[in-house]
Amino acid sequence: MKRPPASCPNPSANTILRHPSILSTSPLLKMPLVVPDLASSSSEDRNQEWTTKLVGKTVNDDGHSETNFCKKDLPENCRVLTPGAMATRDFRPDRLNVHVKEDGTVSHVYHG
Repeated sequence: MKRPPASCPNPSANTILRHPSILSTSPLLKMPLVVPDLASSSSEDRNQEWTTKLVGKTVNDDGHSETNFCKKDLPENCRVLTPGAMATRDFRPDRLNVHVKEDGTVSHVYHG
């Protein structure tokens, strides 16, 4: 066990020097940071599916056509976001976010 140098703000006999700039007795410093892969291939497949169905079309209540997609056929957990719309930034992998342009056509979609 190394003792901290005398110049440390809180030298203590029970403190272990793990790195010159970090003093701690916490075992958590030994734990690696693990970040899960949030963009799984199934999510990418779902995004691609909805991109193909929606991009370039308008979304409203009037039913389907070559240029329109009916809102009632969107997933239950979906939100349509217009330019400048306020939205929460929480991540929900099952929520479809549909972004529309000023003219009402879908520009892009993603899950999250």
